[in-house]
Amino acid sequence: AVESNVTIFGATISACEKAGEWQQALQLCNAMARSQMESNTVACSAAMSACEKGCEWKKALELFNVMAQGKVESSTITFNTTISGLEKGCKWEKALHFLGAMVRSEVESSSISFSAAIGACEKGESIAILAQVLPSSAFNHEERNSAMQRRFAESM
Repeated sequence: AVESNVTIFGATISACEKAGEWQQALQLCNAMARSQMESNTVACSAAMSACEKGCEWKKALELFNVMAQGKVESSTITFNTTISGLEKGCKWEKALHFLGAMVRSEVESSSISFSAAIGACEKGESIAILAQVLPSSAFNHEERNSAMQRRFAESM
């Protein structure tokens, strides 16, 4: 019964995300916490995505931190959503911090990870700084990141 409740909450939060209802998504996350129901990565990711799409990067960042404190596993999706939200908020320093944290935590990065971080730097007119702070290990992934590597190199 508890498993199905988590699934129902997750599905409802995902519906809120798709409808652009970030406030409702957050209310559902809070209701999960109040009922002492253990959140999962899917529910948290959907709520973060709702916040990101609603240009509420601070709320998405708060959820990421709550996840870490609650021992909910971070994923490529949670990192990408956070970095994308920071891009929309023109917070390039924070976006680079999260990209670096993603690489250090060995969560698999994707072209979305790099694209969002590069976009944040472009918006902050700080693309040159990316070469200085991005761990070289971030570029050790296979072909899926090669396009982002070219975009990065061309912008230098």
